[in-house]
Amino acid sequence: MKRNAKRVANLIHQLDEDGVYYPEVERFKEDVSSYLRSGEYFIPVGLGTPPMPQYLVIDTGSDIGWASLLSNKRASSFYYIKLVGLGAESIQLPIHEDVFQIPKSGHRGVIMDTGTMSSFRKVAYEALRDAFVAKTTNVPRLPGVEMFDTCYNLSGFVYRIPIILFYFSSGTVVNIPPNNFLIVADGGISCLAFASSFSDLSIIGNVQQKQIQITIDTASVSAGFGPNNC
Repeated sequence: MKRNAKRVANLIHQLDEDGVYYPEVERFKEDVSSYLRSGEYFIPVGLGTPPMPQYLVIDTGSDIGWASLLSNKRASSFYYIKLVGLGAESIQLPIHEDVFQIPKSGHRGVIMDTGTMSSFRKVAYEALRDAFVAKTTNVPRLPGVEMFDTCYNLSGFVYRIPIILFYFSSGTVVNIPPNNFLIVADGGISCLAFASSFSDLSIIGNVQQKQIQITIDTASVSAGFGPNNC
């Protein structure tokens, strides 16, 4: 909200310098900053005769990427999302889209869940893990810990790890920062925070959702991913 207020104030200041008149500008700052999201702009318009000042909000959507949500009659309370691929270091991995889709049986697909760890079907997880291992350099790999089979001792090393990406059918690509895919296990060991699914269901869990503002738009049946400005 602080960012919103500063953004509104800055826009008002710029428009004031251009000689545009804003009635009740202080009240306007408060009203708009209470509901503006990042990436939105406003312009004054006059409606009616005589013209009454109104303010038009324009949402560019520049910092929010959208992905389609799917329905599954077998589990109607879950948020199924149309994931089509995974990537490492800006390269989409060779995983067929069918791995992530919901068949007629309804037994597969990808859901978003805030109470579980992320897991993917075996073929997808192994492709992601192998790419991550190949692109992680200058640090020794350690034996796995519990459900995690890809672990490292990062303490004291100057290392390089790849960024992980989620590809959605809409064309949206979400970059997952390191804090969202490395989890610290016992003894200070850092592990890749993904696992191979015990079933055909894939899950985008709570660790990967941290520091990302997720918006569920039920009207357009989609989920938005943007920076967390709270």
